[in-house]
Amino acid sequence: LAGPKGKIENLRVIAPHRPKTQVEISKTDAAALGIKPPVRDSGKLEGSSGVKIIGPRGELDLKEGVILAKRHVHFAPEEAREFGIKEGELVRVRAGISGDRELVFENVLCRISDKFKLEFHLDTDEANASLVLRSTVKLTGAKVESMISMCIGWKSAALVASSAMIFTAPSVKGRPSSMLSNCM
Repeated sequence: LAGPKGKIENLRVIAPHRPKTQVEISKTDAAALGIKPPVRDSGKLEGSSGVKIIGPRGELDLKEGVILAKRHVHFAPEEAREFGIKEGELVRVRAGISGDRELVFENVLCRISDKFKLEFHLDTDEANASLVLRSTVKLTGAKVESMISMCIGWKSAALVASSAMIFTAPSVKGRPSSMLSNCM
């Protein structure tokens, strides 16, 4: 990615494809690039920041699509029922339990899908703030007080703490858009 102030290299390109190309970065990444993306739910890209995507085979000037992803918890439907959670509900998530930097994340969005499993998604700035470790996260409040097992980073089965990543938009034939695939 290239912005007015700098570049970020070696990004992750993520599937499945999205309706529009979306780039999720942390506040630290945004400062390094010199852009000011809004905090948004995934897919809410209208009026968001743009950036240049540079790959080994070319470049793409993305006019909008860069966001600071709103922190959220993914639930499979059976997990949501177990916790008493509804789609779109906002909860508190306690992170870094019993650690030196324990904190509570407020207004964490709950997302439910049969394509999900229980995961807390936050960016690297948020994870670093609480020194999050595996199994040190808890939903809090009147409804739930159960532990959420967490995986941090890309080496594990699930991403929950991320730096910059790109979600590609499909073409009409379901392959990456020709402009982006020409870059990658």
